[in-house]
Amino acid sequence: MRKRSLLIILLLVIIFIQLALWFASTVGAQTASAPINLEFTAFDLQSPCRVVVQFIYTQNVTVQVSTLGSSLYNVTTGPTQVGFATDAYDFFTVFIHILYNVTVAQTITVGYFEERRAPKGIPIPVEATDFTVTFQFSAIKAPSYPTADEISDKMWERWQNELLLFEANQNKLVDQMTNTVAVVGALAVISFVVCVVLMLVVLHTHHEVAAVKEWGLRHKEEHWEVKQGA
Repeated sequence: MRKRSLLIILLLVIIFIQLALWFASTVGAQTASAPINLEFTAFDLQSPCRVVVQFIYTQNVTVQVSTLGSSLYNVTTGPTQVGFATDAYDFFTVFIHILYNVTVAQTITVGYFEERRAPKGIPIPVEATDFTVTFQFSAIKAPSYPTADEISDKMWERWQNELLLFEANQNKLVDQMTNTVAVVGALAVISFVVCVVLMLVVLHTHHEVAAVKEWGLRHKEEHWEVKQGA
C-alpha cells in the first residue's frame, strides 16, 4: 500500500513537470511568434541628419532601407547599435530587426541628430526575444536665415543703390538745367543781335531821312533864290 502511494505521487510529479514544460514551451513559442514592432512614422529631419538606435549586445541584427528617390545614404550596423545617416533630401524607410536567443529586458535608445536642431533621445523599455524598429521620415532642407554680416551687406548695397540713383537724378537735373541755360543764352544772343541790327537799321533810316530832308530844304532854297532872281 505504501509503495503504491509513492508510485502515485511520483506519477503526479512527473505529470506536473511535463505540464509545466509544455506550458513554458507553448508560452515561449507564442512569444517568439509575436515580435514587438516599434514604429516611428511621419516626421521630418533637417538634412544632413542621422538616426541611431542603441540596444543590448546581439549578433542578430539586420537593416533594410528604401527611398522614394535615388538618394545616397550610409548605414552602420554593429552588435550594440545601428546608425543611419544622409545629407540628401528624400523620403526614407528604415527597417531594423533585432533578435535574441532568450528574452531580454532592456531599454533601447533612439537618437535623432540634425543640422540646426539639438539632438533628441527617446528611451523605450522592451522585453522580448524578437523586435523590430521602423522609421519613416522625410529628410528636408534646413531653413536658412541671414547673418548679421549678410544683413549689413544688403543694407549697404541698398544705400549704395539709393545714392547712385540720387546721383543719376541730380546729374539728369543738372543736364536739363545746362540745356535750359544754353537755350536761354542762345535766345539772349539772338535777341541782342536782332536789337543791334534793328538799331543799325533805325540809325541808317534816320540818317537817310535826315539826308533827304536836308536835300529838300536845300532844293527849296535854291528854287526860292531862282525865283527871286527872275
